[in-house]
Amino acid sequence: MIIGDNAFLGCQGITSVIVPSGVYIIGKKAFAYNENLETVMLPKGLEHIGSGAFNGCSSLSSIKLPDGLATIGNYAFVRCSKLSSVEIPKTVTSFGSGVFEECKALKELKCLLAEPPAINANVFHKLDKSKVTLYVPKASLSKYKQAAVWKEFGEIKSIEQGMAVEAPALLDVKVYPNPACSYAEISGLKAYQEVKLFSLEGRLVFSCRADAGGIAVVRVENFSKGIYMLQGEGFSRKLIIR
Repeated sequence: MIIGDNAFLGCQGITSVIVPSGVYIIGKKAFAYNENLETVMLPKGLEHIGSGAFNGCSSLSSIKLPDGLATIGNYAFVRCSKLSSVEIPKTVTSFGSGVFEECKALKELKCLLAEPPAINANVFHKLDKSKVTLYVPKASLSKYKQAAVWKEFGEIKSIEQGMAVEAPALLDVKVYPNPACSYAEISGLKAYQEVKLFSLEGRLVFSCRADAGGIAVVRVENFSKGIYMLQGEGFSRKLIIR
């Protein structure tokens, strides 16, 4: 499954994204310029993050890149101005230009690669690396302290010394029936939580709030048939309308 180029570009109503399992490519600028996007959960099996995929997501504070990720496109997280902590898995083989450019709030970077990747200095362009603590495997400490670009980080410590990127809390949200013809009930929400329904083009088509018991009902009989995304804090679900 692929999330296409520009799929959710500029969707200011999105505050949380949980990319479903089975997605292996996130396209160019797929979530770019979503200034209210605060949390992102990426699935194991994701292989590629496209150029500018999260460009300008200025409310995003942390990101844990999943095991299995191989390539990160140019400027994937450029101008994520609140991004303070990042985890890079041991499977990454290629960093594009300017991946973390202008991520000026970055304080902690965890890199699980045993060998320091050969990267261009512009991966961290306009970012003061001397103010960032780099966490790496204990056996690789000396290698990172001597490697070009990596040695410029303010402190280089072993992972065992403590940094961890916390994942956002997830909700056990259920949607029934799905596929839906006339309505869909969403349960497992927080009391009065907002729920938003987006088309695959990223257009907000409906929003509502859960009741005191954490249940929301979406009437779908007037919507076009197709695949939609239900989004809210701590969850993301696919909804099929027939």
